[in-house]
This record gives sequence, C-alpha cells and structure tokens, in this order.
Amino acid sequence: MLSKTIYERILSIFFALALFFGSCLPAAAAESPLNVSEVVPLGTYQSVSFFSNGLAVTQNEQYQYGVINSLGAVVIPFGEYSLISSFSDGVAVVYNSESLCGVIDTDGVLIVPFGKYYWIDSFSDGVAWVSNKDGKYGVINKTGELVIEYGKYELFSLGKIEGRMVHGSAFSEGYACILRYHENELQSSLIDKTGTVIIPFGMYSTIGTFNDGRSRVVKGDFISEDNEDSRVGVIDTTGTLIVPLGTYDEISHFSDGLAIVRSSEDCGVIDIHGALIVPFGAYRSINPFRAGSAVVRDEGGKYGRIDIAGQLIIPFGEYDRPPEGIATVQNDEAQYGVIDSEGNILIPFGRYDYISSFNDNAAYVLRGDDIWEWFDTGDGDVQYGVIALVSDMLFEQPSTNDEPPEIARQPSLDDETSEIARQPSLGDEPIDTIEHGMTTENPPENNSDLTVADDNSFPTVPVAIGVGVVVIIGICGFVLIRKR
Repeated sequence: MLSKTIYERILSIFFALALFFGSCLPAAAAESPLNVSEVVPLGTYQSVSFFSNGLAVTQNEQYQYGVINSLGAVVIPFGEYSLISSFSDGVAVVYNSESLCGVIDTDGVLIVPFGKYYWIDSFSDGVAWVSNKDGKYGVINKTGELVIEYGKYELFSLGKIEGRMVHGSAFSEGYACILRYHENELQSSLIDKTGTVIIPFGMYSTIGTFNDGRSRVVKGDFISEDNEDSRVGVIDTTGTLIVPLGTYDEISHFSDGLAIVRSSEDCGVIDIHGALIVPFGAYRSINPFRAGSAVVRDEGGKYGRIDIAGQLIIPFGEYDRPPEGIATVQNDEAQYGVIDSEGNILIPFGRYDYISSFNDNAAYVLRGDDIWEWFDTGDGDVQYGVIALVSDMLFEQPSTNDEPPEIARQPSLDDETSEIARQPSLGDEPIDTIEHGMTTENPPENNSDLTVADDNSFPTVPVAIGVGVVVIIGICGFVLIRKR
C-alpha cells in the first residue's frame, strides 16, 4: 500500500494542476441585465427606416409601405398608404394613391383628412407648416385647424440662395424662425404659434431652434465661405441677448441647459446664463450634453466623459469612446457590435455587416456582400433586419437623432413641395462637436469607433470541466489521507 507521504505528494500535484488551469481561465465578464435580440429577421423587408416615436417605416417585397414597432410587430398594414413619412411628434404625414397628403397618429388613425392641404411638413411642438395650391403657407395644429392663416408669411417663396434652400425652421418651445432675402441681405424673424412677431426682420441673419429657453443667433453673412464678419450670440424667448454678439467665435445649440463655445482654437461650456462652466483649453473637443453628461477628448486623442459640472466621471482611455446606454460600436477590425454602458457585449462583432445607431431602443441591421458600395450606389443585394432591447427597461433609454442611409433612396413623390420639405433649415443644424477649427464630428462609418477585444477566443467550458475533475480527485485523495 502507498504510504501517507506518497498520498500527500499526489495531492500536492492535483492542487498544483488545479491552480495552473485556474490561472488560465479568463476573468468572467459581468453579465449585462440588458438583452438585445433580433426582433425582425434579416430579409423580412426591403427597407427599414430609422426608428422614431417607437416606430419605423418599412417596405415589403412589393415595395408597399407599412409601419412596425420596436418589437417588430406590424402596426400599420402594408399598402394602406402610397407613402409614409417618418413619425415626428407622435404623428406622420401620409399620401394616398391620388398623391393627396394627410396625417395619421401612431395608431394609424387619420387625424387630418386627405386633400385638405396641398403639402404638410413634419410636426414639431404640436404644429406643422402647410401650404395650399396657390403656394401660400400657414400653420396647423394636430386637429388640422389653421392656427396661422395662409399668406401671413411667405415661408418657402425664396427658393435657393447660393445653392442652399432658404426657409423657416420648425417650431420648438413655442417659437419658429422665418427667413427672407431683403435688399441682398438674409434676414430672420421670430414668431410664436399665433403668428405674433417676437423679433422683427433685420435684427439677425438667422435665429436657431429654441432649447432650454435659449437660441443661437447670427448677425452677418454666414452663407458664403468668407464669413469672418458674422457674429454669434444667444437670446432668450423675449429676444433679450443673454450672450452678446461676438463674445465667442462659435456657439452650439443648448442641450441639458449647456452649450459648447469656441474662442480662437479652444472650446469650453457655458450655461443658460452665459456663465463659463468648463474653462477653455480643458479638453480638445466636447460633444453635446445628453442625459447629464458629455463625451470629451484630450490632447492625446483619448476619450472620457464629464458631468454637467464639468467633472470627469469616466477617465480618459477607459473606452475609445464611452457609450451612452446601448451603443453601436466597431472593433479594431471595423466589425459592428452592440455594447452597454459597462462595455458588456450585447451583440457580438461581425454578426451583421452594419448596425445603425439605436433610437427608441431599436436599430436596423444590414447584411450584404458590399455594404459600403450599396450605401454609395444602391447596387447590390442587402438584407434588412431589426434588433431591439427586449427587457423591462424598454423605452427608457435616451435616443439619438440621425438619418438612415437608405432614406435618400426611398421612392418619393416627384413634386416640388416634397423636395422642399426635405431641405434643411439654415442656422438650425446642431454642432455635434466643437474642436480645434470648429469641425463637426459625425458618427463613424467604416472606421473604428470603440475598440473592444473579442472575449470568445478561449475555450472556457472544457477548461472549467477539467479544473472541476482535478479538484474533485484532490478532495477524494485528501479524505483518504485523513482516514489513514
């Protein structure tokens, strides 16, 4: 029989093996409480728009329009309307087979009958611009009632100036900007929902959308490339200047009560009173604040996140770009995946060839031979699908606003008013990032946004089983020694 000393040596070997295999196991990643799943299989629809108000416009194999929710259920049947715009402010503009426009709510109920108006813009702040066949413009509410009569303002009558469409902005916080070109000078006026003039023409070249009771205004020539004479400032809803013209070289729109400002080559952050919250030079670039925080970048190009007090809450370099809630990201091989705010992988990299940004906790996905060629030319075979957050937290995450690439290729009505409706408003484009030289930093396309290592490269299950067997044998040996 074996001596006790030999048993002890065998036991030591078993424990050494257990320690060795245990050290080979990678640290277990924290399991995310979120679950992102494919709710619309690839190839189900010919196209899927970006989600808005929890809904997306889709097309079936016959290229008929319908609407699905963020769980993939059809809420407006295909073929009921010849064209459906994206939902905005809880409603959408639709066209019938006679090319007459109307308005539906999220239940598909027609709330503005077909043919009442020749053209209807997207709703915002409970109202929308409309026109009649004579080219006169007015404003309606969601019941279809005119709240600003036809002809009071010639909103779109100016056409294009130096290649850019000139028109007024959508309503926001009860106010809208209208524009005119008077005596070779672009002028803006601010009106409320009754059509009352708050700021007359001539004071500013442009008046931006109101956010947090503040609007960015510009005085001077801003259309041409040589716009060194233009000055920017901030007003409140009474038209009072909160930040005088020329105080800063550039000012973004307000978000979360804060705006990004630039002076010379440095950027900072001001509050709604014009007080400097984040001093100039603290960061190389600053993104808009959302849900109480903002992504910033240091001089070395590393990303971090600050709160509304300007304090760093995610250190530089912890992520290539810190996500907000659920985020679409790319790894170092330019593959798309989805992670949560802790960096946990919700959709593995490479499962889809393209994943859009999340809005209303849903995103469309694409798979095809050459996605980027398809984006550029529309040629190729691409399949659409939808992924969404499936958990108790549905509809609680903040959303972003971006435009899906496929919208430009959707069939549309070939009339002048439809083309005008798709033109951007001047002076109303939010600045995503203020950086050295006042550049706008857009979401990445075919490059890495967030680099995350693949954690599926180690065979953890077989190793775990082996370690378990070794430990059990070791325990048995220890028991035998004790009995001897």
